[in-house]
Amino acid sequence: MYDNTEELVLDRVPFNIAHPQHVLDVTKPHRTAVILTWIDTLPKLAHYHTRGVYPNLDCQDNQVKREDLANHIEYNLLYRPGRALFVHGLCVSIGSLNREQILRIEAELKANPVRRSYADTIYH
Repeated sequence: MYDNTEELVLDRVPFNIAHPQHVLDVTKPHRTAVILTWIDTLPKLAHYHTRGVYPNLDCQDNQVKREDLANHIEYNLLYRPGRALFVHGLCVSIGSLNREQILRIEAELKANPVRRSYADTIYH
């Protein structure tokens, strides 16, 4: 069902997120530590653009403070398993998307980086 999408995401993110059980099998302290380690690889910004993409390809964009990013990622991994999550243009949770959809969305985000505006939703 996921062809080689898992490998695409696993090259860059901490978890095998194709199936929520893989995330739940990891203890919270370990999961949080791995997420924080991954966040440390990102450029140091005050806010990060995140995009949640639902199976029907509807999107929800947020601006997330650096100090809230780990909670935002963990929440999406645990409670939004069908929704893909992109952070700073990178897919961190594949949700129900396939490889082609992930690559297309990442390319769109790279070509058109989202700038913070007052209209953006700030995640707390």
